[in-house]
Parts: sequence; C-alpha cells; structure tokens
Amino acid sequence: MDCQAVDSPGIAPETGPTKSLGFLGTLPNELIYAIFDEIHSLQDIISFCLAHKRLEQVGRRTLDNIHAIYPEWAGKRVICVGDYVEDLPDDVLTEEEEEEIAEQGGLYSVAKREYLALQVGIGFPYAERSFVRRLPRDEQIRFIQLETPYFPADREWVLCNLTTREYVRADAVAKLGGYKSKGPIGDMNVRVGLGTALLSRICWTADRSGSYLSYDILDGEWAGHRFEITTIERMEGGQNAKWTDVSEEVVEELRDLYKAEARSGVAFL
Repeated sequence: MDCQAVDSPGIAPETGPTKSLGFLGTLPNELIYAIFDEIHSLQDIISFCLAHKRLEQVGRRTLDNIHAIYPEWAGKRVICVGDYVEDLPDDVLTEEEEEEIAEQGGLYSVAKREYLALQVGIGFPYAERSFVRRLPRDEQIRFIQLETPYFPADREWVLCNLTTREYVRADAVAKLGGYKSKGPIGDMNVRVGLGTALLSRICWTADRSGSYLSYDILDGEWAGHRFEITTIERMEGGQNAKWTDVSEEVVEELRDLYKAEARSGVAFL
C-alpha cells in the first residue's frame, strides 16, 4: 500500500497550525487514512484537513476519491422525464423494470419518490455556506479549494454518450458561450456548457408546451442513454476508436434553442 501523500495539481499546501498533533502525530498514515474513511461528511473531512498540514496531506487521498466519483450518474442511464409521460424511449428499461414501474404509477412518480434533488451548484455535495462563512478568511479560501473538484484546464474535455459512442467537445460549446474552455464545467457566469448540451438532448415528456422549436427538445434523442464527462485522452479506446464528434450539430441545436428563448422570453434550460 502506497502511503505517500500526494498534492493535487495546481494547489500548493499551506503551512497550517504549527502546534503538535499530539497523539495523532504518532499514528502511521494507514491509521489516519482509516480515520478519514470513517468520516462521511465532506464538511467534516475538510475541517479535519484544515486542522494541520499533515492531516491535509494525508486527507487528500480521501478527497481525491470523492472527486473521482463525481458526478455519481457517470455511466448510468440519464433522462429528464416529465410528469405527464406515458411511453418511454425504446430499450431504456428492461421488461422487469417496466412492469415494476408501471405498478408504482410510472417513471416520474418513482423518480420523485426515490431520488433527491441535486443541491445548488454543480451536483457536488457542497458544505453548508453558513459554516464556511464563519471560518477565518484564509481558512475560507482553503476550504473552498479543497472542496472543489480539480479538473485540469489544459485537457480537451468531452461529454461522451456511451450508448451511441458520440461525443461533444467542451471547447465547441464554450465558443458558443463566448468564453475560453477551462475544463468541463465551463464559465459559471455563462449559462451554457456540457451540462446544457446534455440536458438539451435527454428531455422526454408528453407535455408539448415547448415544441415550437425547430427541433423537438421534448423527444430527446439521447433520453435514457449512458454518459460520462472525461478527456479525449481518457475516452474509451481513444478519439479514433469509432467515436463520432457531434459537437457542431449539438452547438447548432443550442444556438437555435437560445434564439427561441430570446424571442419568447421563456427559459428552456
């Protein structure tokens, strides 16, 4: 087992308190890892890291493991389903799932009952802002740095449809938003990014109130498919392994969508 602490790229550890860790300071890294593994609150994990430089260095492994599974829906079926929906796209559910969901009142009812809404932000389990605001200013900055997933800005990020083996480049969507691509999240001040591209193609509902667009956002051709956001280098099999770049097609759809939004005054995404 490798017990060396490794700093996350782009974030230099700060000195932290100089007082001794006491008994904790006598423990090997393996036992401190075990302590971190028993902490199930992100807020508590980061607070423990901030208590001492060594705890931060050791705790980075736990934080990196949390960041590595962000977002939790990667590789799973994703659909934005309306409450009036009756029929679903073909091959989204197994026969057993269809029977079970039909008995429980439909997919929307099941999803509303079984799943929680994402917290405000980018889908990551952020700590309470009121807690962070009570910290000293330097610890606030450090807390937010440790809390934020690290995505190298010098990589080419893509949204991959694992079902159809199609992908959308972050730089193409960023160009539509008028900003330079700096990772998969995009510019928080501009309401367009890979998440927008995804949402524009996974909607599925029987409510046709938005169907006057030049393409039908309500019958999303990617509804129920499996996705992940990764880099071109890490994409399964690489860029040349029978993947299709649909960036320009998706960007044109988004441009059409925002033009319709500007005309109607209604926010679709």
